[in-house]
Parts: sequence; C-alpha cells; structure tokens
Amino acid sequence: EAIRGHRRLEKLDFMDNMIGNAGCESLATLIEDPDCNLVTLDLQENSIGTDGAIAMAKVLPNNRKVKGIYLDGNENISHAGWNAFSNVLCNPASINETYLSNH
Repeated sequence: EAIRGHRRLEKLDFMDNMIGNAGCESLATLIEDPDCNLVTLDLQENSIGTDGAIAMAKVLPNNRKVKGIYLDGNENISHAGWNAFSNVLCNPASINETYLSNH
C-alpha cells in the first residue's frame, strides 16, 4: 500500500530483500492496478517460490507497461512456476491469443 498511488514510479529494486511469496503476491496486486506505471521490477534473491511466481505471472497478461521482471536467484521456483510465465510470453490458445500475448 505504501507504493500504490506513486504514478511516476517506474522501477523497483527489491534485490536481496527476502520478500518471499507474500511480498511477491503483494507486488502482483500492485502490477494488476491499471494506474501502475512500473516498467522494471528486480526481485532477484528474494526467497520467492512457486506460489509467488505464479501470482506474478497471473497478473501480467493485463499489464502492458512492465517490460522486465528479474527473478534470478529464487531457487524455490519450480518448473510449474516458470511455466506460468510461458503462457504470458506466448499464449497458444489461438492465433489471436498468440499474437496478443507477444506485446
């Protein structure tokens, strides 16, 4: 909530802050906000696991502003967590969905 409303905020660097899944899920609600202008989010080395990664991936299809999310060093993200981002990058449901997902 402390960040919400700062419309000029374009980059957040939380590298090595151990925000975990709960912090990642909170940031996902921020990115989901249509007034959010974040372009870059650095979440490296934050003890984020599969649940946090999936929460983040779920909100990205409706966000056209975020260009980079850095998740290196979050060793607890499983294959399922990384796969959640695959559908954001390329939704194979139809030709239109594939085109629209490559924004």
